[in-house]
Amino acid sequence: MSMNRIIFDRLSNPRNIALTSLVLVPVFFLLWFISPVNPTMQEAQSWSTLSVVGSLVYLILSSALVHRTIVHTYVLFIACISLFIGGRFIAHAIGFDLSILGMENNFFSVHRPDFVTIDLNANEGISLALYIVTCLHAMHAGYMFSFWKTPKTVAPSMDLEWTKTLRIPAIILAAVSTLAFMISFPEVYRSVHNEGYISLYKAASSDFTTRGSTAAQYGLLLALGLAFASRSKWLGWCILGLLAIYYTANLQLGVRGGIMGFALLCVWLFHTQIRPIDRIALVGLPILLVGLIILAAIGPRAAHFGENTAVFLPWFIDNQGLTALYIHSSMQIDTYPSLAYLHSVFPATPIIAKFLGISIPLDQLYFGQFLSKTVLSGDAYGQGFGMGWSLFSDFYAYTLWIPGMYLIAAAGFGAVLARLASSTNPLVFGAHVMIFVKIMLLPRTGLYSVVPFLIAYAAILGACCVGSRLMGRKLEVSMK
Repeated sequence: MSMNRIIFDRLSNPRNIALTSLVLVPVFFLLWFISPVNPTMQEAQSWSTLSVVGSLVYLILSSALVHRTIVHTYVLFIACISLFIGGRFIAHAIGFDLSILGMENNFFSVHRPDFVTIDLNANEGISLALYIVTCLHAMHAGYMFSFWKTPKTVAPSMDLEWTKTLRIPAIILAAVSTLAFMISFPEVYRSVHNEGYISLYKAASSDFTTRGSTAAQYGLLLALGLAFASRSKWLGWCILGLLAIYYTANLQLGVRGGIMGFALLCVWLFHTQIRPIDRIALVGLPILLVGLIILAAIGPRAAHFGENTAVFLPWFIDNQGLTALYIHSSMQIDTYPSLAYLHSVFPATPIIAKFLGISIPLDQLYFGQFLSKTVLSGDAYGQGFGMGWSLFSDFYAYTLWIPGMYLIAAAGFGAVLARLASSTNPLVFGAHVMIFVKIMLLPRTGLYSVVPFLIAYAAILGACCVGSRLMGRKLEVSMK
């Protein structure tokens, strides 16, 4: 075996990569402790940029080496983290200066008096970067260890004849969801084009998960997962087409994240189910994402820079990276509503409450809503503005602020993601397809956008499995 081959094998060994990330976690803590007591803002920005951007590059390269492709769920997920969490650091690394647009030149701050004001000092900025970097490496270590331990041989197929019955709920869900969307979308479209994008969230007293348009997305994604779990590809592609219409229509409302996640889903499905496109993807994916960003700039949320139109792309990257500052704000809150923890895994909470005649405010059901109500300026929250949430905030909130526990939470998430992305079981693959778009958006949403899907999916699988077995037994008895 040649020396180059030996080196490549060692560099692409998931066990070695996991150990490297495990070592880097305490190294970054050590750098924090030996850093200057009162660093300047320039020093804080430089150290943070080098740490975050360097870590993201390492995660993407090492993941691509392990999977031998960039068109992989985990690689694309890290790319989304790079945009939504690392955006400000990347924009700073390529020399983008907000002062060009008359805005703040400290990327650890945002000054929008009518929306939100966040201003971190140098130490707080370094602390935020340290949290992000250690989360990244803990998650990477968990992912690579789990992937290393995942059996590479395909287990014998179980009796999955009953999975054909999953086509029935898939078709029903797709039909009902399409109808709900067709009924609700025209009203939402008129509202947005008359009152602006913020009208989507103005009804802060109602639970937006019960709106027709949002409910349609839930139903279509569930139907997509069930279709692929049933191994009916023609049905899966049909529902994918319905989702394409849904996300394209929502782009006209200014909802940008969905179309980006959906585009990545289509690329990944084509790569895994039709033919590999590794070489094309190296050029095609960046072009696709830039095209989607340009499309996203046209519509209700368009940005007008006049003579500075040329800086739109770096500004967009920087603006998406505001999520990092929201993570810092989420870590300053000592306690979150108990109902938010329940609702993140049991989304029927507000529906049950309505049956009981109880109205629950959104800030008691969603971490992001509670954060927005607490942090936003003046009456911004009442007007429908929000800060959103992040998976990285989940790591902190779900571990009840116990020091160091967020690292275990991040590693655990990475391990679960590895098992999901590596499984060849059609039922797991169906779940994988179903939540793919949501996984891509986790850096700027949270686990509340994924867990309810998996619970509903598991419930439908269980019902179809039991129903199929009972029908089979009745048929056997009648034949006797």
